[in-house]
Amino acid sequence: MNNKRPFLILAWILSAGSATAACIAMDPGRWIPEQTVLQRIIWSGLFFAILFLAGFTGLSLGLKLHRRYRIHRSRSWLPVCVLCALLLFGVGAGGQALFTRSRSEEIYHPSPADVVLLLDDSSSMEQHGYDVPRTEAACRFIDSLDENTRLQIIAFSGTIREYAPLTPADDAGRELLKTAVRSIDLTGTTNFDLPLEEAVKSLLENGLADSGKAIILFTDGEASISDEIFTKVKDSGSLFFSVRITETGEQASTGTSAAGASGIVTDTVSRLIRLTEETGGSDIALNPGTDGSIFTDDLLNAFQTAFAATTEMIRTVPDGLLVLTAEITPYQRAVRVITILLCAVLIGTGYFGGTRPLQILLNLVCGSLFAVSISPASGRYMIVAVSAGLLLGSAIVLLRLSDGNSADAAER
Repeated sequence: MNNKRPFLILAWILSAGSATAACIAMDPGRWIPEQTVLQRIIWSGLFFAILFLAGFTGLSLGLKLHRRYRIHRSRSWLPVCVLCALLLFGVGAGGQALFTRSRSEEIYHPSPADVVLLLDDSSSMEQHGYDVPRTEAACRFIDSLDENTRLQIIAFSGTIREYAPLTPADDAGRELLKTAVRSIDLTGTTNFDLPLEEAVKSLLENGLADSGKAIILFTDGEASISDEIFTKVKDSGSLFFSVRITETGEQASTGTSAAGASGIVTDTVSRLIRLTEETGGSDIALNPGTDGSIFTDDLLNAFQTAFAATTEMIRTVPDGLLVLTAEITPYQRAVRVITILLCAVLIGTGYFGGTRPLQILLNLVCGSLFAVSISPASGRYMIVAVSAGLLLGSAIVLLRLSDGNSADAAER
């Protein structure tokens, strides 16, 4: 049987080589640049079907090159091959559809945070009596932070003043931050561009790579936000939260436009809400009481809500391709493993029409290795190697089982 070994190796190489070529040709960046849900579903179905057909073609070519040995297939091998290809398309497409269903699931990972707190210090804050609850709420907010958090205090009106740089919220840091808040002076009118630009700059230059990043803006006024600053905040990778004292009658909002008592949505309100939506933050509108006052507890809750969203790093689960996405949920991992195991059985069955229990078992082992290999092999081209490995493993299993005294093998 030793003289048959080169023939088997050649057949495996042709099978794996054909599968590799098919994987390269199926590059999703070329075929589905828009990455719509339907395109991903179709691509995944075609991926497994074409992978099988390519490997089958290469293996068949290798078998025909040997003149002494041949593998006996059943008379129905061609219909079985076509049926397996169709089933592979269905399983791949169905698995991708189930894989995508969890796209709205959220993952919570507590993490350190770098937060810039922008506090309005315009003269209107004192006129309306908002300065006292602002100071009290900010100090209580600082006391609630843990040592994994760094906080920066910037006051703004027509200009900006940094009262504390990014400071760790340990015992000493919290005292420094509270002293900074209590020392804020009130002056001038409101300007949003300057503080937002300074906050983005600070987080980009001084923020830690593994920390959640957020900008919390507290104001009682309105000011324009230029397109340039809007884009800078949006592209900074930081969550943006706006906490606004509004006219009586406006409802608190998160991700939806809000109107004041007059029923008119101002340009500032609309742009602030849009900015929170596009960065993953939220907009919180606080209504003054009948006497025009705001309550410290309401403001503190607004600060803490924004901070919680930052430290928990709420992220949407990736809904990419079943065979390429590396970071997935347990649900998606289960869908992927089951899909690949079913495809492994179909590939093994389609090669020779073999359905013996040992064949199915060994091909399940090959499929399991393939499924486990995908997570570390997250790159687009690494999938070529593990996909070819599945076909190679199936070829080895089936040729070994079809060899020797098996009823499926015969010597000319």
